Amino acid sequence: MELFLHILWITWIVVFIPTHLSLSIFVYQDAQRRQVFALRGTSPVLWFCVSFSLPIIGMFVYWVMHYSSLAVWKTVQKQDYYD
Repeated sequence: MELFLHILWITWIVVFIPTHLSLSIFVYQDAQRRQVFALRGTSPVLWFCVSFSLPIIGMFVYWVMHYSSLAVWKTVQKQDYYD
């Protein structure tokens, strides 16, 4: 049992932490490039923290806020187009 826990811990350190860090860096860089934030006052650093601490949920929330059909900036662009 103790060997299993050591293997699990090493796997966590070697695989999951670098993956979380790389996805979080991607989210941070993408959030920095954006001019309009989905929620006012949501800084790229906050998106980095959310995506690192909750990687799957954080990435999904980031996608919904910025890239899905629910994104605020897409709605604004469509309204400007029709006006």
